[in-house]
Amino acid sequence: MSIQTIIELLQRNNDLAPDDMLMIVHTASAFLKHDRFQQHFIEHDLTFTLLDVVYRLSPASETQASQPDLLSIGQDPDEEILSSLLKAATEILTDISAIGTFAQKYTIDSALVDSLNQWLVSQQQQKQICSCLMLGNLAQSDPVCREMVDRLGLHDRLLDILEDQRHPQASYAALGFLRNLALPAENKPTIGTQRTVEIIARFWSQDVNQQIQHASVALIRQLLNNCIGNVRWLLESLSPDPESPAHEKTYMSLLLLLFGRTDDAATKFETGRT
Repeated sequence: MSIQTIIELLQRNNDLAPDDMLMIVHTASAFLKHDRFQQHFIEHDLTFTLLDVVYRLSPASETQASQPDLLSIGQDPDEEILSSLLKAATEILTDISAIGTFAQKYTIDSALVDSLNQWLVSQQQQKQICSCLMLGNLAQSDPVCREMVDRLGLHDRLLDILEDQRHPQASYAALGFLRNLALPAENKPTIGTQRTVEIIARFWSQDVNQQIQHASVALIRQLLNNCIGNVRWLLESLSPDPESPAHEKTYMSLLLLLFGRTDDAATKFETGRT
């Protein structure tokens, strides 16, 4: 059986039970650990077939579990299987998109990039996560990163995801992608705006996941690196009202508070480097 046959089973059989689909995806994942199957997957555009699985199975309502791989006790068995299925499919797509030949085939003008761009504004967080991870893997060169910012404006869509803050996994994926986009010097002033700092600073409160806090500080450090102009936003007052207690505080002071409060060594180290 070829990898193409395995993947196409998911497309041809709409009546497959969730546990059967999960078995097929796990089988595909095992095949795709090997280079020749990876190349076949890319060359025969099987990416779109697997993306269709994510599209069809993503929950229509975000009232469902906000973190599909962190399942609540008592969750319906079919929902649990669907969550595992979405996670497994997304992991395959993420791994495949990190391969060099994938970036060569799917350039910034490709239909795939256009589709993933649209997923960034989806109300379904699994689509946002998948899009951030795949596009983030494509953002591995300065020219591509510059086009993603200057021509596609993807940084604005990522900031919209981060501003929402309801879905930690989507936030984490968006932070990683935005950090990739912030690597080229030309992108730093465009991304490093007052809005960006205001949004990122919200992740420095006490009730935020430590991985997200670390990723948010790493992004800020990247935006400040060799871009002295962005420093001014960290020194902005938290309130323009001179009568407000927040007027005496800056975003830098929030970062220093995080440094003193966190017990996560990676976050403390990253904050110190900033």
